[in-house]
Amino acid sequence: MKRLQFLVVLLTLALVTSLSGQALTDTDREKLLEHLDITSMNFQNAVAGLSEELWNYRAAEGRWTIAEVAEHIAASESLIREMSRGAMATPASAEMLKEARKDDVILARIPDRSSRFQAPEPLKPENRYKTPAGTMEAFRTERAISMKMAREGGDLRAYAAANPVLGPTDVYGWMLFMSAHVERHTKQIEEVKADPGFPRT
Repeated sequence: MKRLQFLVVLLTLALVTSLSGQALTDTDREKLLEHLDITSMNFQNAVAGLSEELWNYRAAEGRWTIAEVAEHIAASESLIREMSRGAMATPASAEMLKEARKDDVILARIPDRSSRFQAPEPLKPENRYKTPAGTMEAFRTERAISMKMAREGGDLRAYAAANPVLGPTDVYGWMLFMSAHVERHTKQIEEVKADPGFPRT
């Protein structure tokens, strides 16, 4: 009888695991940290050594300057991260977690510049950091906090929240989304630099 009860418990745990999705693995965490590190490095390299003129070059009316793109990246880091942190206040239901793992979709869709999105009002550029140095310092500060959360933040697969672009997404996916968002806008910076009118030094 005890053996039967033990088997029932094991089967129940297996069912819960299959419904809830798999827990965060060390490999998952390493991949996230690597992605965060690469997107940070690529963004900083893309703006390194730019003069004030280049920082503020506008390719056309209505197009963002590199200064504005960089400000958007820095401001988005804390907002996206804290939205994901907020989701960790309450474990997600098994039903939500069943459809919350979106890693491959995020990595394919978010950096893709062929689809355009309107920035939400709180993340539109408003010269909040004043200088290029201030912008990049803000980003580095926020990214360090994000790296710490990715490294030490518990099981990022056990929590989820609705993402406005992707629907239900686990916190791991939200963090990956944040990193892929930097990749997307680093590409935008490279587009500005590739514009025929961009001053060549």
